[in-house]
Amino acid sequence: MTSISRRQFFIAAASAVGVSSVATAVNAAPRYPGASTPSYSVDVERLRSLGLGPAAEWLRSAVTAELHIAFPTGFDHRRLIVRITSLALSSYVGRGSRGGHGSGGGGDTDYLEGEALVIGARGDIISRHPQLLALPSSSGGAWYEPENEKARIANLARSYVYWLSRDILKR
Repeated sequence: MTSISRRQFFIAAASAVGVSSVATAVNAAPRYPGASTPSYSVDVERLRSLGLGPAAEWLRSAVTAELHIAFPTGFDHRRLIVRITSLALSSYVGRGSRGGHGSGGGGDTDYLEGEALVIGARGDIISRHPQLLALPSSSGGAWYEPENEKARIANLARSYVYWLSRDILKR
């Protein structure tokens, strides 16, 4: 099967419906890259610099996948850059308030921190969305499962993008 360019498609469509000016059909196409396809970027370089190589890559992949679900059509001539600056996975799952802390605070909580930037068509920053997310470390399932750490990272990514989408879309 032969593929055709967008320009060729609009020219063919214009001639099929009898549009007198090909320019009218071609100008109807989106003018900015990423207008019809999502434009996302997830930066985990800070995590890599802290020595979190595999976890940083799992997180980058998970956040990117969640962005495609939350924003399937992109941002209308804009780009989204998500910079993840901190990832903390509790070393022990399931301690709860009966564990060593007495108050139940913080000892079994996973954290994800970062900032999302919405970038305009000319490269200007339209909005910033800093965010700190905390989830129970048990959210990834049983601690003894071999994929527990990946599941916890996936849950952090899912929740992070959920709250990010609520913040971005309310504006």
